[in-house]
Amino acid sequence: MHIKAMLKAVILCIVIFLLLKYLAPLFSPFITAVFISIILEPVIKILMDKLSLSRKFSITIALLFFCIIFFAIIYFLIHNIYKETLSILKDIPNFYEKINYFLQKYNVLINKYFHINEDGQNITAIDTMKVINIFINSIAKLKDGIIKSILALPDIFMYITFSSAAAFFILKDRKIIIDIFKRNVPQNIFKITLKINRSIINIIKTECMLIVISTLQTITGFFILNVKYALLIGIFSGILDILPLIGPALIFIPWALYSIICGDVIFAVSLICLYIIIGITRQMLETKFISGKLDLHPLIILLSIYIGLKFFGFLGAIFGPLFALIIKMIYEESINQKQVNI
Repeated sequence: MHIKAMLKAVILCIVIFLLLKYLAPLFSPFITAVFISIILEPVIKILMDKLSLSRKFSITIALLFFCIIFFAIIYFLIHNIYKETLSILKDIPNFYEKINYFLQKYNVLINKYFHINEDGQNITAIDTMKVINIFINSIAKLKDGIIKSILALPDIFMYITFSSAAAFFILKDRKIIIDIFKRNVPQNIFKITLKINRSIINIIKTECMLIVISTLQTITGFFILNVKYALLIGIFSGILDILPLIGPALIFIPWALYSIICGDVIFAVSLICLYIIIGITRQMLETKFISGKLDLHPLIILLSIYIGLKFFGFLGAIFGPLFALIIKMIYEESINQKQVNI
């Protein structure tokens, strides 16, 4: 019984995976439209209830403000990230000086506590410089990517306009679409789909809110600490917050260790304090919005992230845990239905 339920869940996830892998690029504007409609539905309800506006007019206002805010954010991010990227590229000689200073301190500590021979230290230094060269190349690629994004703005404008138009009709005919789906899909599948849909939407909303708050906290903290390139590093840290269990620690911990080795202990302590504040805030908000948490074992989350990254790239960090959650929910629902039938 349990094996059949698990097989059913796995097969459904494989079907969803194949659809996402091969058909999602073709229907991406409509998928984006669905996400836009999910985001705007609460806003539309507020406009209808508080201002007594018609649903059609509320949808138009909500979509108009969404487009204005979206393009304002895109302009702000591209403009400022491009400026900071150019500043980093101009500051490369200074980076080399800092790295050389760090390597000297690092080699002294290694020799003092571990007694590694000179050849071992040289190998370590060469590897570190390779990492720095990779970092510099990544910054150069980021600059090229931003330039491509600027050139692609007309295409982005058309894409968002098309998605917004599709979102308008999805929002306007929401009840009709749900009724058609309900009439043409078996009742048990409809209930499971509805339950999965609500859970996934809840998780995505909660995670997006937590990531935005974490990113704003990080950027604000970096500005207070007078960190150069605060916006660029803060946004990157916020993106890393997508990864459960690891997240911004990939930036904060190595950076704090680097600062300690270079003798800037006060800055290292400040970074750790900022990291702790961000972590505590996230835990408090996760506790408040407990229904949006992934109810999965940490090992399953890590495994699903790894598999997701292999198949979907960076977006796999989101899709992987969601697939694991879908398998779990379908499995539990199948077991519950079997028990009810018995």
